[in-house]
Amino acid sequence: MNERKKIAFDEIEKRWLRNQYATEPTSTEQLSSAIIDVYLALQKAPPKIFYYRSPIECMESLSEKKGQPFSLMPYIRTLKKQLPTIRSTFPSKQSVSRRFFKPRYSIHIPYKSHLYQRYQPFLSYAFHPSIFLGYIIWIDFCVSELGVSCDKNLWLPLRTISEYACYVFFYDDYCYVSERPSFVSLNKFGLPHADGKASVEYADQFKAYFYNGMWMPPQYGTIRSVDWKAKWLLCEQDEAIRQTLAKGIGLERIKSELYLQEKDAWGQYTLYRLGTRGESASFILLLTRRRADKREDYLVVESKRYIRHHLERWMEDRLR
Repeated sequence: MNERKKIAFDEIEKRWLRNQYATEPTSTEQLSSAIIDVYLALQKAPPKIFYYRSPIECMESLSEKKGQPFSLMPYIRTLKKQLPTIRSTFPSKQSVSRRFFKPRYSIHIPYKSHLYQRYQPFLSYAFHPSIFLGYIIWIDFCVSELGVSCDKNLWLPLRTISEYACYVFFYDDYCYVSERPSFVSLNKFGLPHADGKASVEYADQFKAYFYNGMWMPPQYGTIRSVDWKAKWLLCEQDEAIRQTLAKGIGLERIKSELYLQEKDAWGQYTLYRLGTRGESASFILLLTRRRADKREDYLVVESKRYIRHHLERWMEDRLR
C-alpha cells in the first residue's frame, strides 16, 4: 500500500465521519429510489416508504404496525465478500487494521441507553450509517481507489442510503425512514458535544445530549458540567457515563465533595477512604490514565460495586 493510497483512505474515512453529523435536509427522492433498488436486489417487491422527523417519531409509529423486519447485515456481507480483506491490503502493524470495525463516536442511540431498551425490538434491526460505518468506508475505498469491481446493483443503493439517511427500518411490505437531525453541535475534535444543553436536535423537538462524544441521559445532559455532583459517581451504574462524569467534575472536586482521604497508592491506582467522620468505613478506587496521544488526562472512577476486580489485580501486581 503506497502513501497515496493511505492518504486517499484517510480522506474517505474523514468524509464518511463528517457525513454522519450532516444536518442538510434528507434527499427523499434519491433515498426512495435507493431503497427500492435494495428491495429489488433482495428479490422483494418495492415497499411503501414513510418519512418521519426523528427516530423516536418513526418508532412510535412503527409500534402500531405489524410486519417482519429484516437487517441489511447479510446484504452488506455479500458485498464485503467481493472485496480484499483489510489485513491483506494494509500491513498488520498499521493501526487501521486493528481499529477499523470498532464502535465509533456517533449520534445513533447507544445500546445501553434507556431509549435503546425501550425501542430495542425496532433498533435491533435498524440501519444507521454509523453502525456499519467501517464496512461502508472499506467498500468505498476498495471501489473508488483500488479499482476493485463489485456488484454495483448492491453498492450504489447502499452508498446512497448511507449518505442521506439517518435511521432506516426495513420491513417486508414497508420501509420507515427517519430524517436527519436539524442541528448537531460538535467540539473542536469533531465529536458531538454541548455543555448543559442538547447537542443533537430533530425537527420534532426530540433532543439528544452528548458530552465530548459520549451520550448522556437528560438528567446529566441538561446540567452544565460545573454543576455536576461527585456523589452521582457512587450511584451511576453505567461505567462509560460514570467515567464521563468524572472527567467533567475533575479529581480535585471529587476529592473535596466526597471527603476522600488517600490511604494507599500503587502505579495508576489510588485507594481513598470515602465519607466523613462518624460514617462506616467505605472505600473508592481511582484509576488515572493518560491517553496515548497525550491529548488529555482522564479518570476512571470505580465504585464499590466494581472495586473487587481492580483490587485483586492491584494486589497481584504488588505481590509479584
